[in-house]
Amino acid sequence: MEVEPRKYRFRILNASNTRAYQLYLDSEQLFFQIGSDGGLLQKTAKMKKITIEPAERVDLIIDFSNYDGKTINLKNDLGPNADPNDKTDDVLQFKVTVPLSKKDTSIIPRNLTHIPSLKQNNINAIRNLKLVGSTDELGRPLLLLDNKNGKIQLQKNLV
Repeated sequence: MEVEPRKYRFRILNASNTRAYQLYLDSEQLFFQIGSDGGLLQKTAKMKKITIEPAERVDLIIDFSNYDGKTINLKNDLGPNADPNDKTDDVLQFKVTVPLSKKDTSIIPRNLTHIPSLKQNNINAIRNLKLVGSTDELGRPLLLLDNKNGKIQLQKNLV
């Protein structure tokens, strides 16, 4: 992908059904994460690598302003448990070769949105429910909520 030496915003969706990716730039520059599948983050997060699981979305800014004339590769770190025959380490190549069309006056924001704390709400009761994966007597998958099988009796008026 040919790009100008400026900042770009990328919305990346992992559309794989089981494969996770750990993305990084071979130039060792930072990503600036500004959003996720939940919307904008409260503050911009700087990171060298970003992990994206199936069906997750990340909203990133990549700044190419100091890389005029260079080639940068977006790579996937397959990790120690990866199949050695897997060829998903090269994701995308950026060629910073397009002349700057106009001065880049954009800034990478520090604060993005206000996310209210749950502690500000009046919480009357805290309940912990444990989700357990198990198997039945025939070896079929069985999910247990609070280690119970079947109907769970909910207590009323706890909130």
